[in-house]
Amino acid sequence: MTSPASSGNPNDADRSLPEAITSEQDHLDDLLAEVDVTTATLKKRLAKVRATADIDDPQGLMRRDREIQDISQRLDNLSIAEIGLMFGRIDVADEEPENPVPGSPDLDRRYIGRLGLHTRDDEMRTLLMDWRAPMARPFYLATTLHPDGVHLRRHIKTRGRRVTHVADERLTTRGEDQASLTEKTTSAAGGVAQEAALLDAVNAARSTRMGDIVETIAAEQDAIIRSEHRSVTVVQGAPGTGKTAVALHRAAYLLYTWREQLAKTGVLIVGPNARFLDYISQVLPSLGETGVVLATPGTLLPGVQTRPEPSLLAREVKGSAEMLHILKLAVQSWQQVPEEPRGFMVDGVAVELSPKMVRAARTRARRSHKPHNQARPLFVDHAIASLADALAETIGRDPLGGENLLTAEDRASLRDDLREEPAVMAALDEFWPELTPEEVLAGL
Repeated sequence: MTSPASSGNPNDADRSLPEAITSEQDHLDDLLAEVDVTTATLKKRLAKVRATADIDDPQGLMRRDREIQDISQRLDNLSIAEIGLMFGRIDVADEEPENPVPGSPDLDRRYIGRLGLHTRDDEMRTLLMDWRAPMARPFYLATTLHPDGVHLRRHIKTRGRRVTHVADERLTTRGEDQASLTEKTTSAAGGVAQEAALLDAVNAARSTRMGDIVETIAAEQDAIIRSEHRSVTVVQGAPGTGKTAVALHRAAYLLYTWREQLAKTGVLIVGPNARFLDYISQVLPSLGETGVVLATPGTLLPGVQTRPEPSLLAREVKGSAEMLHILKLAVQSWQQVPEEPRGFMVDGVAVELSPKMVRAARTRARRSHKPHNQARPLFVDHAIASLADALAETIGRDPLGGENLLTAEDRASLRDDLREEPAVMAALDEFWPELTPEEVLAGL
């Protein structure tokens, strides 16, 4: 299949010639052959592992299940070969190229795709580079003003297992004698293929499922996707600017970069409703990531079923930022101060927990700015220390008016004794209870 001839506009992408498509088809065939061999090997291994089961060996069963899970995951990743395994290529300057460009030994030819593939020999030569790999980043960032060492960028369109179109950008000029050494596939010197690739994506027929943007990621989007920021990242923009797509590609990038850590903790994507999750559900699998959990807010808590709020006013309040303040006040309403002192008998000695003591302990805990349950130990420590001081004053008072006779060790022992008094701890639980979200919401 060939593309229409170039319009001659320097901003138009060069159109592919039949030999260019043939060349890239040969490479795609090699990649698919590797995928097919690997897939067949994994399927045989999977069948063999499933056939081995010894119910008297629990550890062996666990290892078997783990291996089945790993193999199934790899097979899922390889399945994206059917939806567009390879989509780009760059010829970039490299002092030690892994795949030298014919006739230009100082250029490295890197094919970019949805997953990484390597030869199965001892050399482990890269056949296809995962789009998230650092060495693939010039494919998205290189421009004629800042080529980043890229001499040629090629966009490759496929349908199933067939290459249907290629378009090139020549980002640097090495002289016609040098340019002729690289594979000449176009009729002109080079245009801006990124614009053509983006236009194709925009004009593509809409479907009921969201598609990935891996072939047309812009530099600004790439900066967000590969950001080194480790905390909360907020992506903002007008409707239709690609916020959701960038967030999903960001998740795929993090899974690639921090595979070992995130494999242990998991990744959760929360969407507003089931229809939205269904719309985006195929993006991450198309990027080689299938181990992500999708959920709506109403399904996050096991055993709790949500129902629509009938009151429009209540919906507005619950969906507003003011709800954060309301919830904070709701939690604080459980942090109580008694109106009257509470008296206790500890080893025959009377002691009182005054409202002033409780208020001081509450202030100490709140000033820590920790969540309610995490601040509770601070409240208890401060209240127990105040009670121990009061008890020490009574026990250690010198009848002749001298200094208190109790040492620091004696006071520490009193604090331990107070923690073992059920009545004391029951009162502290009443004034600062350990809460669950269900209790707070039910009370609210």
